Amino acid sequence: MENPWKIHITGLKIYAVAADQRSTTSTSLIVSYGKPSITSVSPSELSTNASTVIKVTGSNFGSKTDGATYTYGPASNTSRYTGVCNVTANHIELTCTTAPGIGIGLSFLVTVASQTGNISLPDSQYRRPVLASYEPQGSFAATAAPDLAVAGQDFGPSKDNTILATYYQHICQEVDMGST
Repeated sequence: MENPWKIHITGLKIYAVAADQRSTTSTSLIVSYGKPSITSVSPSELSTNASTVIKVTGSNFGSKTDGATYTYGPASNTSRYTGVCNVTANHIELTCTTAPGIGIGLSFLVTVASQTGNISLPDSQYRRPVLASYEPQGSFAATAAPDLAVAGQDFGPSKDNTILATYYQHICQEVDMGST
């Protein structure tokens, strides 16, 4: 037996028809898509000094014309970094470009048509810094910490560089990374 009633949506007004009888048109009912939901983000390791193209999979991402945006960061500041995504498979896949940065335990939030989804699991991180070499700038003194020239990669953008360095079991109080 066929269902004897039908729901009609015209614009944002909704009415029902059952056995040729029509309901009054609703003007207060709100219809919207489900909130975006993230299933995975790959790759999970991001470049500290350059952008990384990531693929975000999930649901309710809209179509290519809906303009998905995203924010991400650590649990204490999930809107630390922002960006725009392209929908590469309607409703289920986004391609986004990350910002250079630092941090671990990064979670993502996707917004489509003013609806923000739930926070993803904190599965992403920026690459760990790699110390390639260091060289004293001047002489070592038993009573003072030497200035060191440090070389390596993935120290992050200079605006984010709060570096904790340890030498001979002593923690450096200040590390000036300059503009590199």
